[in-house]
Amino acid sequence: MVYEYLNTQNYMKRGMLLAGICLACVLQTMKADRVEIDGVVYATDDKTATAAVVSFIEDYPKGSKLDIPSDFPYFSNRYTVTEIAQSAFYGNKWIGSVTIPNSVTNIGDWAFYGSSLTSVTIPGSIKHFAEAVFAACTSLKSVLIKEGVIHIGNRAFQNCSSLTSVAIPNSAKGIGTMAFENCTKLQDIHLEWDNPDGIFIAEDAFAGVPTTSCRIHIPIGSEEKYGWKSDATDMKWQGLSIKTNQYAVLAESSDLTKGRTNNGYAGYGKEMTLTAEPVYGYHLAKWTNIKGDSLSASNPYTVVVKSDTFLLAHFAISSYQVSLSAGENGSIKPAGAGMYVHNTEAEIEAVADTGYHFVQWTNAGGDTFSTANPYTFAVTKETKVQADFAANNYQVNVVAEHDSVTSGGGEYAYNTVATVRADLIADKGYYFVQWTDAKGASLSTANPYTFVVKGDTTVYAQYVSYKYVVNVTSTAGGHVTGNRQFYDHGEQATLTAVADSGYRFTEWTAGDSLDIPFSTESSFSFILSDTAFVDYKAHFEADGTGNEVLPAGEEARAYHADGALHLVNPGGPPISVHAIDGRLLLQFKAGDTEYPAPLPAGVYILNAAGGKGKQVTKFVVKNP
Repeated sequence: MVYEYLNTQNYMKRGMLLAGICLACVLQTMKADRVEIDGVVYATDDKTATAAVVSFIEDYPKGSKLDIPSDFPYFSNRYTVTEIAQSAFYGNKWIGSVTIPNSVTNIGDWAFYGSSLTSVTIPGSIKHFAEAVFAACTSLKSVLIKEGVIHIGNRAFQNCSSLTSVAIPNSAKGIGTMAFENCTKLQDIHLEWDNPDGIFIAEDAFAGVPTTSCRIHIPIGSEEKYGWKSDATDMKWQGLSIKTNQYAVLAESSDLTKGRTNNGYAGYGKEMTLTAEPVYGYHLAKWTNIKGDSLSASNPYTVVVKSDTFLLAHFAISSYQVSLSAGENGSIKPAGAGMYVHNTEAEIEAVADTGYHFVQWTNAGGDTFSTANPYTFAVTKETKVQADFAANNYQVNVVAEHDSVTSGGGEYAYNTVATVRADLIADKGYYFVQWTDAKGASLSTANPYTFVVKGDTTVYAQYVSYKYVVNVTSTAGGHVTGNRQFYDHGEQATLTAVADSGYRFTEWTAGDSLDIPFSTESSFSFILSDTAFVDYKAHFEADGTGNEVLPAGEEARAYHADGALHLVNPGGPPISVHAIDGRLLLQFKAGDTEYPAPLPAGVYILNAAGGKGKQVTKFVVKNP
């Protein structure tokens, strides 16, 4: 490359020499006049009334700005400037910038070669660049090539080592060999081609341009013409990176009182996420484009950016679903569920099954929502609530009299089982017979009694007093009176043992085996109780013959026969016969031989007094 550059320099010097000779020949042939105006030397052609810039007076200050006029008067003529002649500013170190008018249609080879030019604008009237027009302008920093230029010539900007930016118009159809070779500081190349297809670019047109820092700028919307792919990480043109165009994404709210949106920029093919921010109680209804076409109802909404984009966010007042459910043992009145506009009121009501009661409303997370029923609330979001129920607790009371001990009373949940008990045998001689309710209706005779609790319940243990069965027996020779067999608890019973004629009572025995001595009194009373004996036996033994009452002997004798009491030889003392209740029935005087006296069947007491003393005995008169 260095060798080529040196050869190029030598070539340029030889070219300049030849150019100078040729220019002189041209001027002589044209018989053109040389005119100097404001430091610029023109060669005029009277025949065509045109002028060409041929040089610039070098005693001007360095960095001077040169404005080439489109025409100028000279004597009686006006000349149009149409050309900058070959090597016109070759190696000029005083020129800083130059303005070329649209009247110029041709710039000759090496016109500004090696000059101190810093910036230049090339009008579209110049269709084709000549050879090395701006080559070796090491101070040249920026170049603007206007629309109309068709071809950028070979080596046009070669070795412009300070050149940082250049704009190439859409009209350009080709860039010659080594046109920008060794422009080592070139950072920005602005291409105006909407479609680069068909453009001739010499293979070495950008040789030596830094590939890591130079950026290619392409027209908005032309990315796909330059080879953009959705999966590409970097786009290239002539081995140089294409700078991503940034597109504005503008989203506005249809009504700022209802919501706002975000805006931004994004590179071609990049995604940008738009977020609508509705005010409380509103939601995004849809996004539309500038024409009003619906695009999406998503929020946030992601768009793939390929151009400047305008969207409009439409908001609407929110409506929310109220969903209701019921736990076990209850239900929900259906009127409360449904859709509600933001901040309107919903009234919900739960109905518990029999034996259960409402406890609370809980939300989807299981947290308490409310304990009111029915419950009214303002709907401000999607709402799911469940009604929870619990079994009622009921009191079970157990009532019993007669000092009975009970169990099983207390608090029970609805539909659970209660078991109540009462003493089978109560104090004071009572025993359990059944359970009844408060109205006296029979419930059960089981004890314990098990039932399912459906409400507050009082059960009554019913008792009746004992019926004691008194069992009375007797040995031969007598019988017992006064026994009824059945007695109530606490009732008094009186038993009397009556001996048959010729027998006498000896004792009472009691107990289950009737072997416990109890009394020697022929008549006794007792109270029926749990400790009293109920089995008794009267014992008799023989005492003489027949129905004798008095001892047999010579002095006196008594017997009963033919329904009459017979007294024989009663002796001196009187004899009396009393009923068992003490009434005097008969009176016999002493000295009588025999006294028959009729007596009905019964028990009697005979009192007799004689020489052997007083004798009192009981006797029984039986029916024949």
